[in-house]
Amino acid sequence: MTEQPTFDPRRASLVRRMLVENAEGTIPGPPSGFRRVALVVALVIAALGLSTGGVALAMSGVLRLPESQPPVAATSAPPSLSPSPTATATATPTPPPAPAMTDDPATWVIGFGTVGPLSVGMAAGDADSVMGGYVLEDQDECPVRYYTRDGAPLVALTYGTDGRTVDSIQLGLGIKGVQGPPLTAAGIGIGSTREELLAAYPDIATHGSYFGVFDNYAITDGNGNWIVFAAYNDTGIVRGIQVGTEETVRPEICG
Repeated sequence: MTEQPTFDPRRASLVRRMLVENAEGTIPGPPSGFRRVALVVALVIAALGLSTGGVALAMSGVLRLPESQPPVAATSAPPSLSPSPTATATATPTPPPAPAMTDDPATWVIGFGTVGPLSVGMAAGDADSVMGGYVLEDQDECPVRYYTRDGAPLVALTYGTDGRTVDSIQLGLGIKGVQGPPLTAAGIGIGSTREELLAAYPDIATHGSYFGVFDNYAITDGNGNWIVFAAYNDTGIVRGIQVGTEETVRPEICG
């Protein structure tokens, strides 16, 4: 155990006198009750300091308590709550597949300017590649391409003055006993009756008759394109359909 330092009586008396004199000199103002109290406090502190060996306290002259300071909290940057950016995978869009061109007329639709894969304005040579199920019956003396297929209506393509571009698509050509697709969106094709035609197109217009042999019924899209139905008077059956820019069926396509 460490022993506390002690002072002899003579030295302690000198230290007490120094404390009192120092305390009197540091407390301003005339002697008053407050000053006397301060002196008494100084003496008490000195006595305590001497009794406990507090040399530093006795020699300081006056006990000064430091002003309390609020504790300073350590600050740090708040953690970021935002998630770190991540790379976003971008899917490459897949282009839609091109529509399959089938040579089955049951899948064809008769429209304004088109019959299945055939279209007005296409090159003559392009038609052969989409008519795989048909036999080409080429007519050297006529600007016409005939395609035949067992159990299906005849298809004929006529050409414009350049001889290379399709200007009309003909179906049936009045041949008896053949019927079936292709059909219009309303379900009319070669072999449909006049009554079925008028029911499917109540507002269809009549565009004359070819010497009483057949009547022309035509519908248009308003842009110069026509679908003309030839309803034959002997049977009341649609035996010819023409897709093109004319509002009556051509009676002679080889002239």
